[in-house]
Order: sequence, then C-alpha cells, then structure tokens
Amino acid sequence: MDSTPLDMQIFLAIADQIAQVEFQSDSFEFFNKHIDTFEDTDDNKLEYTQVFEAYVYILEKMIEARLSASFDNSAIEEFYANFKDNMAKYEAANKDGFDTLFGFIDFDKFKANILKYKADHK
Repeated sequence: MDSTPLDMQIFLAIADQIAQVEFQSDSFEFFNKHIDTFEDTDDNKLEYTQVFEAYVYILEKMIEARLSASFDNSAIEEFYANFKDNMAKYEAANKDGFDTLFGFIDFDKFKANILKYKADHK
C-alpha cells in the first residue's frame, strides 16, 4: 500500500500526465491555433483572457478525466481547494511538473509561454 499522502499522489499523477507526449502535443496544437492572437506588448487584450480561459478549461477537463480513473471526485476537489496552500510542498516534490502546471494556470506565465512558442516557431 502506498504511504504517500493522497494530495501528493494526485499532484504526482498530474505531473506525470503533463509530462506525457500526448499532453504536450495537445498543448502545442492549442498554441498553434491561437499563436497569431498574441503580440509581445505589455497590453493585454480581452481576447487573450478568453484564449487563456479556454486553454485552462481544456487542460482541466483532460486532467480530471485521467484523475477520475484513479481518485474519487471529493479527493480531487479537495486537492484543488488546497493547492495554493501546499504549493511549496508540490514544488519540492517535482519542480518541473510544478512549473509546468503553474504555467498553465497563471496568465502571465501562459502569455510568456505562448509568446516564446510563437518566437520559436515563426
């Protein structure tokens, strides 16, 4: 039996999922679809927020679908509710996974990632 706390098991499952080639491919496909929406300026247009919210929604659905196969909904909801309180613990457990996940849910990091992707692929 795994002695790892349930919230850490959920975080590590998410970190594993976002490291998978399929997940990365889906993210890049989304970036390609919206790459021309973003400009490298300090101004943030309303459509940036709309794209970001769509991205977060899609990623949440992908993650939740995978998590629901291994964890019950109450555990997943508790993980989300307490995520910010435990960020340091998750970052210490898997820094790359944490940085990637935080990049998905933080608008400024998302914008920086999509602009970097745009610069690398144009």
